[in-house]
Amino acid sequence: MLQKPTWAHTRKELPPPYRMVLEDLLGFLDRLTKWIAQRKDGRSKRDGLACEVMRDAPEIWPGVGVYTVVEAFFMAGESMP
Repeated sequence: MLQKPTWAHTRKELPPPYRMVLEDLLGFLDRLTKWIAQRKDGRSKRDGLACEVMRDAPEIWPGVGVYTVVEAFFMAGESMP
């Protein structure tokens, strides 16, 4: 797993910590469903690729990058463009 240090003057300025999927599956699923509902009800563009949407939302998909997103789609049985 990659580490990304974040610096702030106070603790309140720090972003909320990521929850590990394996440690908090229900918390992850809760955040995921809220994110999906927010995208569905909002004015999100619908002309992009799903892999780009995942990589552009690190608050939901922490650590998912160019290679990890390919693995996620492969494990889901989906092909990448």
